[in-house]
Amino acid sequence: MTRLARIALACLAVTAALPLAAQLRAPSVGAGPRLALPAPSAAPSTGSATRQADYIVAVVNSEPITNNEVRTRALRFQQQLSQQGGAVPSARELLSLTLTQLISERAQLQHARDIGIKVEEGAIDQAEASIAAQNQLEVAELRRRIQSEGLGLTQFRDDLRNQLLLQRLRERDFEARVRISDLEADQFLAEQRRNVDPSKAEINIAQILVAVPESATPAQVAELKAKAQQAYDRARTGADFTALVREFSNAPQAGPGGQMGMRPADRYPQLFVDAVKPLAVGAVAAPVQSGAGFHVLKLVERNQPSAVDSTVPEARVRHIL
Repeated sequence: MTRLARIALACLAVTAALPLAAQLRAPSVGAGPRLALPAPSAAPSTGSATRQADYIVAVVNSEPITNNEVRTRALRFQQQLSQQGGAVPSARELLSLTLTQLISERAQLQHARDIGIKVEEGAIDQAEASIAAQNQLEVAELRRRIQSEGLGLTQFRDDLRNQLLLQRLRERDFEARVRISDLEADQFLAEQRRNVDPSKAEINIAQILVAVPESATPAQVAELKAKAQQAYDRARTGADFTALVREFSNAPQAGPGGQMGMRPADRYPQLFVDAVKPLAVGAVAAPVQSGAGFHVLKLVERNQPSAVDSTVPEARVRHIL
């Protein structure tokens, strides 16, 4: 079997099972005809001389599972395991596992249809195109190869429909089980924000610098500190910061309104970053002192990566509330 066929068959395997709501009945052990698995190299034959008589081996509600269905699926699994180099269980064990899987799959499909889950033809076309793309083929070539390997196109699309039904059923069952409160969502998002590296934020700070000469006496330093405090008090009560910059600041090469420009936080002096860290945008920090003098700092802008990124987990978390 080619790699293409293995991929196609892999998409047909059932990978999850839900509790069975259906009533199942199967023949008791030793009763009636027994299942028989052909040799791995044997190809299914349509001739009446070589084909086993078909019969029902299990019933899921009113829907039968036949001997030929089990044998065909078991043969596929056996071929897959052989080609992948895996250990192949005994024929009896393989048939038992296959029958169990078919019963589970049939019950889940019935449940999906009962609760109104449907798969549109467009979704099947998309799944078919995806398999073709994975194998670097056009859809027409994929269909030709499937048919050349003995798997009917109608059966292939029916199997794709069933797998899409099962996938949607599992997704619906998962979403029905998940319940996240608003408090839990808020705690999760807060934790994500706390874990963000502050140095990755970009900030724009405006400053009023009241310069202190190196030769300043203690009295002069106190006077200049009082001047910076006066500028801070006026800014805090709503005075125009740009006007205060013109009145009080000695900062050289200041931008409009004393702004120093948008840049990563780690390109500002740590003294400035620490002063504005607790501020909301537009707020002003109390004067801080450096070797140059006293600084009154206003946080003009903050571009925190988590402020954008957090909307993604928030949408995902709250989507399933």
